[in-house]
Amino acid sequence: MDKKQELIKQKLINAFYSNEINPSILYQTAYHGSPHNFDNFTTSAIGTGEGAQSFGWGLYFTNQEDIARWYADKLSPVKVTLKAY
Repeated sequence: MDKKQELIKQKLINAFYSNEINPSILYQTAYHGSPHNFDNFTTSAIGTGEGAQSFGWGLYFTNQEDIARWYADKLSPVKVTLKAY
């Protein structure tokens, strides 16, 4: 494995460790607006929510809390909990 490949491999490995282990990793808050309470993300319900999938198949996140709140409010008439990850 050459140096470039080794560097890429190390960066991928580092992505799974926390800041306490590797302080060079940068994090940012991501918000997901959902009318449901859950502990883990899964792809099993894709297509059952808003349904538009504007940017293709997948899970949608934003770095702006108000946008996530808008989607959560739009998709549910009940009070929702917004989680930052």
